[in-house]
Amino acid sequence: INDHYIDGLTITNFRNLIPNKLIAFKKGNYSIIVLELYSFSYSTVGSCYIYECFKLNKDQNVIEKKMLEKKLPMKKSKYLRIF
Repeated sequence: INDHYIDGLTITNFRNLIPNKLIAFKKGNYSIIVLELYSFSYSTVGSCYIYECFKLNKDQNVIEKKMLEKKLPMKKSKYLRIF
């Protein structure tokens, strides 16, 4: 988690989405989990990174979700500003 890449994990229904990283950290009374996916594309639009972000409360219930799309991988300092 956090600084290590995910190896050997595939999403069978979406072969172009490659799981890249799983990031988890605490921010105040909340936990934040971010799944970084690399979206591979042969088209002229090109590839990008998709971030599935979840904010959890103390009881581990998801209270907020976000999905971000970036051309380049997000830097560590940006994760703290998602929520």
